[in-house]
Amino acid sequence: MCSNPLGLPPELLHEIFLYLLPPPSVPTLPFDLIACSMVCITWHFAARKLFDLNRLGGFEFIYPKRNFADSVPRLTETLVESPKYGLVYYSSDRAVKVCKRPDDCNLAAGAPKSFLRLRPTDLSKLRVTILFNPSLPAASIHRFRHLLDGIQSFCASITTLHLSHFAYSYEHTIRLADFVLALAPRLEAIRVTHGTIRPSLCSAMRLCYNLRWFEAHYTLDCDLASLLPAWPNLRHFGITAGALLDGPPPPLLLARHCPLLKSLWLNNICIRDPHHVGFNALFRCCSNLTELRLWTSTRFDDALLDDILLPYGLALRHLDFYVASVTGKSAVVDGRWPNLRSLALYECHNVSGEFVEKVAEACPMLEWVILPRKLKDKVPNPLYRFGFRQLQERGFRNTWTKAKGNGTVSEQSVKFYDNARFS
Repeated sequence: MCSNPLGLPPELLHEIFLYLLPPPSVPTLPFDLIACSMVCITWHFAARKLFDLNRLGGFEFIYPKRNFADSVPRLTETLVESPKYGLVYYSSDRAVKVCKRPDDCNLAAGAPKSFLRLRPTDLSKLRVTILFNPSLPAASIHRFRHLLDGIQSFCASITTLHLSHFAYSYEHTIRLADFVLALAPRLEAIRVTHGTIRPSLCSAMRLCYNLRWFEAHYTLDCDLASLLPAWPNLRHFGITAGALLDGPPPPLLLARHCPLLKSLWLNNICIRDPHHVGFNALFRCCSNLTELRLWTSTRFDDALLDDILLPYGLALRHLDFYVASVTGKSAVVDGRWPNLRSLALYECHNVSGEFVEKVAEACPMLEWVILPRKLKDKVPNPLYRFGFRQLQERGFRNTWTKAKGNGTVSEQSVKFYDNARFS
């Protein structure tokens, strides 16, 4: 079994093994035993997902164990040859991560040729992570430009772009702006993390007229008042900020400019909107809003729940609070959330058990309830009464589910909590 696990061709097993390194913690084991064991483990937990389950999230699993420039050609060779082994590679959702460091700049010349072996007309996801130091020589910047030029020349089908750690160099941001501008007509999803959205990049992003998905986490100079009017087709918006946002609150801007919005995630947001005018406008203008995540803000209180979410949130399917000051003691839930599938109350220590029971009784579609720790011993009995059972898998703590007729919860609810859009 160790010499040829699962009866697969030895060529493929050899290829898988090339990505592995012997664990340093067990140097005394015979190397052939280590190799065979790692191949078996890799096939079950990595290669099977890569080929059979269509879950190639990117090239992260070969970085930084192996030099990127050496690994990409070998990986692409395996993917191109995989049909010979009876394995089907999911060609319509290919993802590439370009992680840039000074010692990886030599990948610029070889990467485009390697990516071409993947038939890049199918490439749809690209992640660019720039970890440059401001003091790097001009040659490094030139190689970075060469890399993006090479990718841009053949990646005509990229629809998803993740830009990360790009605040260190003005020159890099300018080149990224040109890159985004070239992809703008086709881009449908953008995530920016740990970077500065300079005016040049902001101008390029405004030309992404078909954008449907946008998130910005820990970014500087994110001018939402300038960006959102250019994205009338936006379906998902998420933002994480550690300081007070300038200008109108995001919910108000979304209400004005993004009427098709279906999913909203606000994390660590401080908003000058004590009367929740923005949320009031949001629910009145965005009738398709079904997913709402409000994380780490005491401003999300009973006034928001009683005056806005309950009266106007008829379309809500997934409601997720984290460290909010909601109590729900005066909430009237009957008939207000007929489509609610999941309710998460992470670390919401002020919420009452009565509110959870009201939701469980009044929402016939409810499948998931995630409770704060303080309700662990108080609420289970009412949840049992409504058909809920505590979930013992997926790593969730104090999570309760209501099984459907086949013993499973809906796929939509599972996907909501997997949150694997950019994994």
